[in-house]
Amino acid sequence: MNKLFLALAGAFLLGSLDLSAAVTAEEYAKLRKAAREERQRKVIFNNDGCDIVYFPKDWPATKENFLKLRTSYLKGYCDTLTYCPASAGMGHFTLQLPGADFFTANPPVKNARNIAKELADAGQDYFQWVIDFCKANKMEIFFCFRVNDTHDVRHTPQKPNIFFAPWKEKNRHLLFAPDPARSTKNAAWSAVDFTHKEVRDRQLALTRAVLEKYDVDGIDLDFSRYLPIFRTTGLGMPVKPEEIEMMNDLMRKTRKLLDEYGMKRGKAILLSVVLPDSQKRCYRLGYDIETWFKEGLIDIWQQEDCGPSAPVAEAVALARKYNVKYYAFNGKPYPFGANERASYLNRNVDATNVAMAHTAMHSGADGVYLYNYANEGTVKVASQTDTAILDKLPRRYFMTNFNWAIPRGYAYSPEDYELFRNLNAFIHWQIAPGDEINHYLEMGTAPQKNDRIIAHLDRWDGTPGAIKIESNSVQWKPVAIDGRYEIFEVPAEALKKGVNQVRVYNDAASGKEIVNFQPQKLGDFEVRFFGGAAIRAFNKDKDGSFTVDNSKGFAALVKRLGNNEYTQLNISCKVKITDGKGFIRISNCGYLKVINFTPDRIAAAPDLDKAGNFSDYRDVHITVKGKTLTCKIDGVEVYKTDTMESSFAPEVNKMFPDASRLFSAAPVVMFGHHGNGQAGAKIHFKDLKVSNPAGTAEILNIMLEIDPAIDIKKDLALQDISKVVKSTPRGVQGKISKPGNVMASEIVIEPNHKPVYWFISDGKQVAAWTLDNHIVRKYPNYLARIDSNRTGKPVTYTMVMGHGEPALYRNGCIFYQTNDLGFITWRNYAFSCSKEVYTVDKFLAEHGKKFSDAQLDILRNGGCIAQSSGQIKSVKLFEKQ
Repeated sequence: MNKLFLALAGAFLLGSLDLSAAVTAEEYAKLRKAAREERQRKVIFNNDGCDIVYFPKDWPATKENFLKLRTSYLKGYCDTLTYCPASAGMGHFTLQLPGADFFTANPPVKNARNIAKELADAGQDYFQWVIDFCKANKMEIFFCFRVNDTHDVRHTPQKPNIFFAPWKEKNRHLLFAPDPARSTKNAAWSAVDFTHKEVRDRQLALTRAVLEKYDVDGIDLDFSRYLPIFRTTGLGMPVKPEEIEMMNDLMRKTRKLLDEYGMKRGKAILLSVVLPDSQKRCYRLGYDIETWFKEGLIDIWQQEDCGPSAPVAEAVALARKYNVKYYAFNGKPYPFGANERASYLNRNVDATNVAMAHTAMHSGADGVYLYNYANEGTVKVASQTDTAILDKLPRRYFMTNFNWAIPRGYAYSPEDYELFRNLNAFIHWQIAPGDEINHYLEMGTAPQKNDRIIAHLDRWDGTPGAIKIESNSVQWKPVAIDGRYEIFEVPAEALKKGVNQVRVYNDAASGKEIVNFQPQKLGDFEVRFFGGAAIRAFNKDKDGSFTVDNSKGFAALVKRLGNNEYTQLNISCKVKITDGKGFIRISNCGYLKVINFTPDRIAAAPDLDKAGNFSDYRDVHITVKGKTLTCKIDGVEVYKTDTMESSFAPEVNKMFPDASRLFSAAPVVMFGHHGNGQAGAKIHFKDLKVSNPAGTAEILNIMLEIDPAIDIKKDLALQDISKVVKSTPRGVQGKISKPGNVMASEIVIEPNHKPVYWFISDGKQVAAWTLDNHIVRKYPNYLARIDSNRTGKPVTYTMVMGHGEPALYRNGCIFYQTNDLGFITWRNYAFSCSKEVYTVDKFLAEHGKKFSDAQLDILRNGGCIAQSSGQIKSVKLFEKQ
């Protein structure tokens, strides 16, 4: 009992469990329970090791410089740090460990270098620096394994990738494929296949090597860098029961290993995993997490960043059933705005992190999991877990808040996918007239009646105003169309706590068709999809048709239609075949069908087999809508089925090589033959076109913003001192009585105004805004937020300074709160951005020449300045007395 008391005291008073005395299994179980359940752990931060691999080229490789890149500023924000010493293979580390590969290659960027060897040659151990920092600041430190990492997937002998590990080079037979040319097509070739005992044994040996060398608080198994771990799923087939048991066995051995070292040291060693938030999705990939939880193998479950696949509350319920802690993802939202066809509906803003944290914490998560952040300003925002604070901040939601991967095919069946749809730069929705797509939007609380709730639709193509949106059967009110963007006011009653069913439908009566594919040359197809040998079967005939030679064996002209969602696809062409059996194969993100042609028949399993003369060209038109397919020949319907096969069922792919399985889960068309004809016989496809019906709309994004209503002037007891506001030839200005005091400026602007320049200072910091027509910019021209004022009424903005974070309010609702008041600088560090507040001196150094002496006095001592050409209705000044 004395040992247990000392261990617990070390854990919670000293922030460390560095005791050498061993404990019994019973005592250890209590230590582990206490470490898991009683320790303060709201924020887990993952460092992917880029601070070593991408260390600034001109910085000395010192402990101080290393820590300040991604570690020092975590103090006060982070409770647990999981550190991964780089990877892209099993044990490809920037640390020297027995059995591991030492990763020393420099990155392919000019201003960075890998300092792993530099430090090792100097006898320095940077991971021990991290451990010491964490212990000194009462933070947990976990060693993070990227269990399966495929950042090396583009590696070739001609273009080597620095992440491709020597161990992989020597053991290509243990990968999903030995090289890119023989890829499974439904998964990255460089992934490690855990069906091999050598792979599982290596993972266990590397874990032992870490525990032998370092006194860590836990081991983090990050499966999310590449979720497929069995080649079976890479082929598009269900995971096998014996494969499930292989992973169960590995996890049991890992737990036993951690307990072995933990009991020797008299301290708990926790085990965390990074995996999808859905038990079903995990299982289909080979992760039997419920068994792991039930057997007490896992302490912490962190949501991976490949996209949400279940409500937070559902994951929380499963975790709590087995006393496992659950942490929802709140790392960098992806894809970033720059990837989304210049859309201004940007995920990579503070309000997105606030929304994700708000949903997570109100839904019962134990905290948040941060990933891919490399600056203090963003970490400060993303680590906020206090619901009382989150309730008062602007929140930005997306139909898909974050997404790195597209799980269709290896994890979802069509029936599962209904609520888990993605909508982002990589996956658009094409909605035909009369069709709809449903989605879910999860919220931590219902909005309040007076909150400002605005939604923005990014419509890339289609009839303006045709898209209608509703949630929980309540219509969103369209208020404006601005080019490709459509703006809606959302009634508070349309949203509720938990899962909100969002229905997006196309009400267009007319419009143009969207042509997705209309080939002009062979190169428009993916002619190498079935290997280089298949190219001999393809040609373009003198009549303009694309031909596939029946005598060359199985071959098909393949065209992927991106990763988009299509409610309806039309495939039209002229078909002629001289011998053998040709085919058109269509899949639409969930269902597929193969239509076969012979010179005298058309057939499709199981219920189509009709006579038809295809020895000369016939017009073929195929329409696919969900699981319904209609086929017309020369304008006459010859076949209709409402039971297209699930494209994830292995049996429907038996007639095709493994390579075709990828496209069972994505929109794709194939035009080919089965290789059973006489020499010289061909199938011809002429006037090929894949399109959507007239009036189809292509949707890139839907964003919803909630600005909580707050009576800030009353809350802060601000007094109106507007008598000091004076008109000047350049606008209006006023000065507060006490520099540094809590103050606010309020400006009322007429609708459809020209740009208004507004500067507010409390004597210490300056907020600078450009209030443009329908857009609010950080001065002079950095987009802060869209302002969809289309009501024709004046808008009131209020800027509060000197009270916590500076904040901007719009018509009584918080509009923008941040420590970044219009100033962004890039550090001398690859890929890292640092936010800085405009201090008075910094602002004047940048812009001081633009102001009069009287205005400079206001900026130095506190007050407001507004400049415009007659668009300002009024300006007021408030101060805390």
